[in-house]
Amino acid sequence: MSFADLHLRWHGGGIIHFDWFPIERLCEASAINAELIRNSGPENVAKLINYWYIVHRLNGGAPDPVKEEAMSLVATGHWGEIQFIHAPGHA
Repeated sequence: MSFADLHLRWHGGGIIHFDWFPIERLCEASAINAELIRNSGPENVAKLINYWYIVHRLNGGAPDPVKEEAMSLVATGHWGEIQFIHAPGHA
């Protein structure tokens, strides 16, 4: 099983969808009750996916385009706002 088995994909409204089977397998291998993760808030499964991705990348795993884009959006979430005001040509 690999991180790519999640099949991360964008859905409307900036939501990421994924396959649950790899989460269930990861929980089973880690002695975590998958139903607790499934029935809790989305922040818990997001943390699980985030930690898995960190370990995946640290072990030489390939970048996941959806995960990389999502992390970029989180890191630069303020970029949609006005940051600097200057006269054109006078930065």
